Amino acid sequence: MNRTRLFNTLTAAAVSAAALLALPVSPASALPSDYTITSGSSTTDVITVTDVSGIVLQDLNGPVVTCTTLDASGEVIPGGRSFTPTSPDPVQVTDAATQIAPAAGDITGCASPWSVTPSGVWSLGFNSKNATGGTGYLSGIEVHVHAEAAGESCDGDLAGSAKVSYSDATGSLVFDATYAGLTATNIVSSNPAGPVPLCDVIGIFEGDPFSIAATLDLSPAPAIS
Repeated sequence: MNRTRLFNTLTAAAVSAAALLALPVSPASALPSDYTITSGSSTTDVITVTDVSGIVLQDLNGPVVTCTTLDASGEVIPGGRSFTPTSPDPVQVTDAATQIAPAAGDITGCASPWSVTPSGVWSLGFNSKNATGGTGYLSGIEVHVHAEAAGESCDGDLAGSAKVSYSDATGSLVFDATYAGLTATNIVSSNPAGPVPLCDVIGIFEGDPFSIAATLDLSPAPAIS
C-alpha cells in the first residue's frame, strides 16, 4: 500500500472512531438500577414499619388469608446502592436499601381460622426510580400460616418476594397484589391419615403460589435519588 492510500485509510478510521465517540448515550446504556438512599444520618437508621391497609395473602389456587395489622421494626442502609437480584424468580435482593425484620406477634387481627407469624429479614431494593421514589422488590419474605377448625389444624410456610412501589414523600410502600412471588411449603394437617385433612378442606397445598397485598408506612421515610 502506498503512502497516500495508507494515509487515507488511517484518516477514515480516525473519523469513524470520532463519530462513534460523539454519538449520544442511549437510555439503554445508562444504569437506571444505581441509586442513593438517604435518611436521618449517614449511618444505619432504625425505622418503624406500620401497615395501613391490612394484609391479604391470596392463594391463587385456594384460600385468602386476611389480617388487619403489621407493626414491625426495620433499618435504612444509607449510601449508594445497585439492584443486583438473582433470577429468575423469586427475586432475591442482594444490595438492600432498607430491611424489615418482623418478629412473632407483629402480624395480628387475622380472620378466623387463621393466624400468621412472620420471620426472616425482608430486603428492599429498587430496580427503577422516579421523582418521588421508585419501584422494586421486597425479598426474603417468610410467614408461617396456621389454621384451626373443629379440633384440627393446618400449618404451612410461605416464602419468596413481592413487587413494590415506594413514595419517599409519604414513606408508603405499596405491594403489587397481582405478583404471586410467594410459594407454600411444609403443608401439614394434624390428621393427615384422616378422611379429609384440614389443609385439603381449606384448599392449601404444597407448591401453591401466593400473592401479598399491603401498604406499609416507613417512618422516618428514607429518600431515594
